[in-house]
Amino acid sequence: MYQGYFYTDVGRSRSTNSSMQGPRIFEYWAQQAWGKNNLNYVRIGAINPWITFDKSIVAGLFSSWPFDEPGSIGIMPLTGNGPIIRTAPPGISVAYNVGDQLTLKAMMAKGYWDPTGGVDNRRGFNQYWDDIYGFEYFYEATWRGGTYSYNSKDDGKPWFFRLGGQYHSGYALDAYYDINHKSFQLTGDERKKYWGNSQYWATFEAMVYREPGSFNRGLTIFAKGQYSPWDTKGSLNRTASFGAAYEGVFGRDRDIVYLGIGTMWPSWGARRTNMFSEQCRSWYRCKVGNSQSIVEMGYSMEITPWFFVKPVLFWTVQPNMRTDMRDIVTLGLETRLSF
Repeated sequence: MYQGYFYTDVGRSRSTNSSMQGPRIFEYWAQQAWGKNNLNYVRIGAINPWITFDKSIVAGLFSSWPFDEPGSIGIMPLTGNGPIIRTAPPGISVAYNVGDQLTLKAMMAKGYWDPTGGVDNRRGFNQYWDDIYGFEYFYEATWRGGTYSYNSKDDGKPWFFRLGGQYHSGYALDAYYDINHKSFQLTGDERKKYWGNSQYWATFEAMVYREPGSFNRGLTIFAKGQYSPWDTKGSLNRTASFGAAYEGVFGRDRDIVYLGIGTMWPSWGARRTNMFSEQCRSWYRCKVGNSQSIVEMGYSMEITPWFFVKPVLFWTVQPNMRTDMRDIVTLGLETRLSF
């Protein structure tokens, strides 16, 4: 299977780096499926794990990354965390269904396949394996019921619960310590390098109200949490998000109103590094908090079955974990195409 991803940088002139402009191959793989409704599969190729792991249908409506992303480790060696819109790593992914309710998934992929986080990787179809950046391992179990189950006779309100985890065997730079076990922000020395990082997640989604006589109209809620047990590996220690969406509003079956809050807690090392940064030390009122939260509210309007318009509001509390900075309120308008 091939999926195209058109990657075009904005906010800079084309002459800055013309090779970064234009179409980019995002994901492609071959699949062998078997079993009931061909729901079991083995995929081999360039596979983005976060299309299938730790997903919530309702959370996917949200634009802020605490809602629809897993807090991610193993994206780039510089931070151990980072934006996960990247070219997909080569790997192998397996899904196996036990009955109509339980799905087991696992994946092994090349670690740091895109060390720049998607900025400079222009590999095309070139695949390579090496021992520099290690490997990523993913595993997840999903238990589902109602119309989310694969039992065609179950017409109950849909729900599911997921548990999973990730391990990255490659290296990254420590969030706080230098090679002499002191703050690299204060000494300016080379940062300490560590090997191996891990995280775990849980996701729940359920339709709690369905309008009489309707299949899709009603209220659905979700909750997601991610935990990484390390003090100085990566920049995030925990994330949590909660939200709700009502489908079928204003007499329109496919329109959705949604609201949610997502919170991120930095690791001990990332918080201390922020406190000792030059930016913070140069401002006498600088105070670093323990978290950053985002409240998001939006309305997804179906213009056609393949085109959606979504006005959205974001309220960021303690931006960059800073308690001395004012909250940020942003209004936006998004469009989505689906083919």
